[in-house]
Amino acid sequence: MGEKRQRGARALVIGGFGIVVISGVVNLIDVYSIGIYKYLRLSGDLVQFLIPLATIATIAAWWFMSQLMTDQFEQRLLLRRAYRWFGVEYLIMFAAAVALGWHSTAFAWTNVVAGIQGAGEGLTSIGFLLMARLLSVEAASSEEVVSSGPAV
Repeated sequence: MGEKRQRGARALVIGGFGIVVISGVVNLIDVYSIGIYKYLRLSGDLVQFLIPLATIATIAAWWFMSQLMTDQFEQRLLLRRAYRWFGVEYLIMFAAAVALGWHSTAFAWTNVVAGIQGAGEGLTSIGFLLMARLLSVEAASSEEVVSSGPAV
């Protein structure tokens, strides 16, 4: 896979995750600045901290997963399918965030948080789908080399 393209796709995924972390922090600030936390139980309070932390853990897991590469066709096919399904997952989450943002016509921080989260999830989805595409291109180019046989 082209190293430059791979870094670009990886950066999109990491950037998207980073934006999702920002949306969680903005939501956390909003909850505590307007006093909503007074009405939350411990579980609701805990969720406000866990969402950004879970996303940071996902960034770490993704970083290590994105380092996986293989020369075996079957393994490359599995990686490509995993990246595609991750892309579909974040595309669905993007659609949910957009729907949530459009739910209310009045300006509210909830809409801003949903918009920020949607932007991050959309960016993450594009990055995952690009990673899958890069694996497809790499697979096609390596199969052409194998099928043409050794150079004489």
